[in-house]
Amino acid sequence: MSKPKKMRELRSIFARPILFLVIMMSLGIFILFNIVLIYTFDSSLSDSLSYISAAMERLYTDVPQQEITLEDLAQTHNHLLNNASKDTLVELIISDNDSNIKYSSANLDYSTIKEILDTSKTHLFHHGKVQRLKVGKGLYYLTKVDIDSQNNVYIFSSTYNFKIILKSTNRTLGSILIGVTILFLVVIYVVAVHLSKPIKKLSNQATDIGNGILFPVTIDSNSIELQTLADNLNIMVKRLKAFNESQKISLQNVSHELRTPLMSIQGYAEGLREGYFDDQKAAANIIIEESKRLSSIVDQILILSRMDTLNQPVHIIPISINDFVEEEVKKLEGYAFREGKHIKTSFSDEKIVVNADYSLLSNIIMNIISNSIRYAKTTIKIDVSTSADKLYIVISDDGCGLNEEDLKYIFTRFYKGKDGNFGLGMSTAKSAAQYMNGDIVAENNESGGAKFIITLQL
Repeated sequence: MSKPKKMRELRSIFARPILFLVIMMSLGIFILFNIVLIYTFDSSLSDSLSYISAAMERLYTDVPQQEITLEDLAQTHNHLLNNASKDTLVELIISDNDSNIKYSSANLDYSTIKEILDTSKTHLFHHGKVQRLKVGKGLYYLTKVDIDSQNNVYIFSSTYNFKIILKSTNRTLGSILIGVTILFLVVIYVVAVHLSKPIKKLSNQATDIGNGILFPVTIDSNSIELQTLADNLNIMVKRLKAFNESQKISLQNVSHELRTPLMSIQGYAEGLREGYFDDQKAAANIIIEESKRLSSIVDQILILSRMDTLNQPVHIIPISINDFVEEEVKKLEGYAFREGKHIKTSFSDEKIVVNADYSLLSNIIMNIISNSIRYAKTTIKIDVSTSADKLYIVISDDGCGLNEEDLKYIFTRFYKGKDGNFGLGMSTAKSAAQYMNGDIVAENNESGGAKFIITLQL
């Protein structure tokens, strides 16, 4: 069994990934800024040291080494330093071959300078190359100037000032990024609340609808998707209201339909008990007929209920439609004879076989023929034909036909037309046809009378 997902509020689902992205972007900017700044400083400092070193070598190329003094080197260093970058502090150190310091422009104690020189001995200096030396807690950039064989001339720079600048810059940048992150957090929260508020309202209204409180859904949002959802919920509310009203009407009509035969049965049964009827057999026959009517109504209600809930069992079998229609007609010939009507059938020459549910198809044919017998003058016609992959069973009568109002609602349950009551039969027939992927259409014949066209897939 899979572990149930942990549920969270929509605003949390929306805000968390964006907040994570903002924080990661801020960290990325901070790290990238430091990398670029350090690389720029490294390149700038190395270039400055290389520039001063090369310049000093050029100045003393043609000067005899015995004429080079410490004062000359110091003045040259100061002159070149003034022409170099104002942000770069380049120092000069001169020592003898035994690493005894003769001159230093750096504001450093003797032991630190000594340690820098001692550390430099472990590095192999290449002409024009700048070495990075880690001395104590400090980092120094150092290069050797080849102008005096008697003395070792070094120029170097410390990263101390840069670290101070970098720390200050990072503090400022960090404050800005934190401020921007907080601002984004506030904006994200406001947007998330703005998005989740109408959704939460819709959720509450949907809960009310589920509890049977069918009020129109309202929403204060300019979102197309949310407005579409609200519109769909309103459509659902209207349909539920219509369904509830239909259920109430159906219940009333079912009660009325059942009450009529029940009252008739009760009346005749009490009459028989009290001995009111001389012809007791006729009274008993009426009770039997009303019982059959009552049973038919109950059957129709059960079929409709099962089809509404998609629980009506369907057993599709090949049915020879010609023989099937003839059998159904024989069942109703007695009723037609009593009513003074005649049923005519017409089939195409070919033998037609349709895959359908026998019980549902019988219900369709019986209901429509019974209705036609009720309203026909003398004749009911049944024509069976095919076209492409469809079967058409057309049942028509020579009665007065259906008025336009009845045509709209003839398949509505318990619809009472101007000239009669269609009850459940027509509604059951149409539902049964649709349950088998077919349909029934009602219209009037041009010559008069009603016509019902049953369509089924072959």
